[in-house]
Amino acid sequence: MKNIKRLRLINWHYFSNTTTDIKNITFLTGPNGTGKSTIIDALQILILGTTRPDNFNKAANEKGRSGRNLMSYLRGQTGVRDDGSVINLRSGIFTSYIAIEIYDDVEDRTFTMGVCFDVKSADSPDKHYFWLDSGFPENGFSNSDTEKDRNKVRPMMFSELSEYVRVNYKVNHFRFFNTDAD
Repeated sequence: MKNIKRLRLINWHYFSNTTTDIKNITFLTGPNGTGKSTIIDALQILILGTTRPDNFNKAANEKGRSGRNLMSYLRGQTGVRDDGSVINLRSGIFTSYIAIEIYDDVEDRTFTMGVCFDVKSADSPDKHYFWLDSGFPENGFSNSDTEKDRNKVRPMMFSELSEYVRVNYKVNHFRFFNTDAD
């Protein structure tokens, strides 16, 4: 059986850089606004392989309240001002990650499934799904192993992740998928 052990969210709605142990969790509970739907939506992207907005925050969408979409999650949309402008936690160019660490008890091994979003424009992020034949990388998907200035440590862009994996993983121990259909 395959069991999800940990979830990693980087620049995903309110989560700036969080790793959560979710091994053996069967029930997700908490007050409104604490991130339950945000976590479920992140998991859906990996499990269903789609970023269609009609899958996001399903309970609120059925009541016509949510309006969440991929860019609102990536930019960390927190509200709307009186003049109609959107309030975001992130702007400009940045990278986001959703990753899960999975343990396969039949093969007695851990692997990672994830997606990397490079946000370079207002509404069209580059999206790359990936598989790593290991747990989360030691660098935590950041440039920490190459950046000497601790104030400049940030999530790796996809090109950096790709280079890191090609250098640090054996052939056939990683795979990248460029579309939801791969």
